[in-house]
Amino acid sequence: MNTDRLAQFANQKYLCIETYRKRRRAGGYSRVVREDNGIFYIYSLGDAGKVKRIRNNPRVRIVPCDYGGKPTECG
Repeated sequence: MNTDRLAQFANQKYLCIETYRKRRRAGGYSRVVREDNGIFYIYSLGDAGKVKRIRNNPRVRIVPCDYGGKPTECG
């Protein structure tokens, strides 16, 4: 991914990962994220709903957020 696009996530502790259900409704989830050399690591159990949704539809939207999942301004 382009480093300019990754810059918005620099020093962020939480990211909101929005996945899409079969009927195209979105759902957001805050997660603690770790970054290493431009790769983001997010832990979740394999049978979690969000993981199933990502398997069905790999399209996701990621934005910086606070602990409660409320999006924060970038930069």
